[in-house]
This record gives sequence, C-alpha cells and structure tokens, in this order.
Amino acid sequence: MKTGTAADSKRTDRPSTSRSEENVKIVPEMFRRSPYKSTRQAACESGLTRHTVMTALKSPGFRAWKPHYCNEITPED
Repeated sequence: MKTGTAADSKRTDRPSTSRSEENVKIVPEMFRRSPYKSTRQAACESGLTRHTVMTALKSPGFRAWKPHYCNEITPED
C-alpha cells in the first residue's frame, strides 16, 4: 500500500555470514580432520555459532549425524 506495488522492497538487514566463503571452507575441514566431533564442539573451537556450523555443513558432501547405540544381539536372543 505504501509504494503502490506488490514487489518486494529493498532489504535493509545485515547480510548473512553463515554461508560466507570463509566459513564454508573452515567448517568442513574441521570435520574432515575429526569426523566424530559434535557441532557444539566445533562451534566452541571455531568461535562460530552452532547455527553457523550447521548451515556451513549443508554444503555438498556433508551431513550432520548423531550416533545411536544399540544392544549387541547374542546367540541366546
């Protein structure tokens, strides 16, 4: 109603830094060296937020996972 058009207006927010080239290079390299590291540990070590680490991990070839433990099946079972 203000401008007389339905088009989006120019954004005035800060640009996103979670997908910056620097973060996209740093985070996957951390997980190549230590693939069993948690995203929380990686965030503490790199000084990035956990959200930034998770977003940078969405690059091709990486996916966060959580190990699940189960009981061993024995012959008695």
